[in-house]
Amino acid sequence: MSRTVLNLTLVLTLAALLGFAAYAGSGGESQENSDCLMCGMDSSKSNAHVKYGAEHFDSFGCWLQRAEEKELNPVDAKIIDFPTFGTKNVKFLGIGTANFVAMKKMQGSMRPYFAGFSSKDAALKAAEENESKVVGYKDVVAAVHEWWGVDGESGGGHGGHAGGGQVKGEGGCGGCC
Repeated sequence: MSRTVLNLTLVLTLAALLGFAAYAGSGGESQENSDCLMCGMDSSKSNAHVKYGAEHFDSFGCWLQRAEEKELNPVDAKIIDFPTFGTKNVKFLGIGTANFVAMKKMQGSMRPYFAGFSSKDAALKAAEENESKVVGYKDVVAAVHEWWGVDGESGGGHGGHAGGGQVKGEGGCGGCC
């Protein structure tokens, strides 16, 4: 084997190893990747975007499913502050401190639609506009569980969430992924 071919082989091998190390060190996904870990939707386009460390979720329901599967505390994640969605100053707030409002419709999120607000006044205004009320995260957990269905049947949101969930890449959720 010529010296040029050997050097090229070594360089390509080293580049591949460094690329794999960077991929593995990021938890298996690019740091810029904001695809929902549970359903694969682009959570950066969701105004109910939830973050837990480097993991992203397009809705409170997807995050709750992950938290329950991995026995994580739901309040350890952050949800987008609804009024900051689509602005240059997107902010996230702790789920445990957020004021939640059930919304009639939300961009890029799956049902049931819950938006998080840092401002109680903004939440009250949104609640009035959506014929809803301001609730805490425990009420949202209860509503998501109700949506999934006590008997393991999905309430029609994201097919199969109640019985173990829709896993990224499996499809079959009614076109939301």
